[in-house]
Amino acid sequence: MKIRFISAFRAVATLALITLPLATKAGDPASPKNPAIDYVQDSDWSFEFMPYLWAAGVEGTSSIGNLTSSYTYDFDEVISDLDMTSMFVGGFKYKRLGFITDFQYLKVSPGRATRGPVFGNVNLTLEQTSLALLGSYDLVSTDRLILSILGGARYLNVDTTLSVTPGLAGGFSRRSSSQSWDPVGGLRAKYFLNDEWFLSAYGDYGSGDSDQTWQAYGGVGYIINENWHASLGYRVLSYSTSGPRSSSTSDTSGIFLGFGYSL
Repeated sequence: MKIRFISAFRAVATLALITLPLATKAGDPASPKNPAIDYVQDSDWSFEFMPYLWAAGVEGTSSIGNLTSSYTYDFDEVISDLDMTSMFVGGFKYKRLGFITDFQYLKVSPGRATRGPVFGNVNLTLEQTSLALLGSYDLVSTDRLILSILGGARYLNVDTTLSVTPGLAGGFSRRSSSQSWDPVGGLRAKYFLNDEWFLSAYGDYGSGDSDQTWQAYGGVGYIINENWHASLGYRVLSYSTSGPRSSSTSDTSGIFLGFGYSL
């Protein structure tokens, strides 16, 4: 996990170094005319909805009884085993107070051959639903910097089916379902470099029904016009859960690309 966190930090730093010279040339930092800022100043209310693509790899373990399966998948492998996915971020803000929701649904069905002729393939079907419900308050709100404190909860539902197809011996399967609500808290920052470019960062941590969950994001954004903007960055989401008969760990990390619409 430490290696993945260092990789995430390096990826975000690289993105910032690449885009900073471009951002500096795009406008004059001394006189921001950010259309998004101008729009928010005209109204106490603002709304945002952003579907996104998360080109992420996944690694983890899943144990049901005495049957344990470990997996590591790059993004191209996840896509090949992907059944369905849906991801979006949305929310609203009134002056300094806001509400954020982040929804993810993922279903993958990877299969791997076992060693030897005793059994056939080991098939894992994983359905994961994650929903974050967070309130926010802007500790700092200027034309350049918005720094917000976050608090709320993240819900995780994981349905796992492990099955072994017959070989010389008969096949069998095990199924497990777990749900968890975890209080989480964190910080979010957005810094406007000029009229068009901004940097953003996010981090949270929580523990409740699950042993622990944490998330980190860092990246750059480009304001297309008054209503549309794009974000590119690197995101890491980690879970660790355990129960009487089952346990699982899941670490998802990769490039994040979203297109947001604001009102």
